[in-house]
Amino acid sequence: MNTKTLFTFNSIVALLFALPMMLTPQLVIEMYSVHPSQVNDTTWVVTRAYGSLLFSLGVCLWYVRNASPSRAVKGILLLAFIGDILLSLIHTHAILKNIENNQAWGIVIIGLILTVWSGLLLRKVQFSE
Repeated sequence: MNTKTLFTFNSIVALLFALPMMLTPQLVIEMYSVHPSQVNDTTWVVTRAYGSLLFSLGVCLWYVRNASPSRAVKGILLLAFIGDILLSLIHTHAILKNIENNQAWGIVIIGLILTVWSGLLLRKVQFSE
């Protein structure tokens, strides 16, 4: 278990979600929304914006996957840790509020796995200053 593997896996997951969100937001909304008929123009913009953020994160993680241990790599690892915690919490809330359907539990599970993985690495890996 190392940062290269985590960054590579997290990058692939981010890009696999990002591309459909940016290119075909209707498909993503219909797949996860409980009430796709309530979608408005704002939903489309937010979905594409979230997809672009995930795309940026995926490219960043792919770019740093081979980086030497450093303070910057630790910062990116912390970003992944916090981001995955928030991802899991937001989607859990949306499912419980009947905004997203049960398919979104897959996102929660992926987020929790990545949270634990990055959390363990934050504790384990020594970075040079």
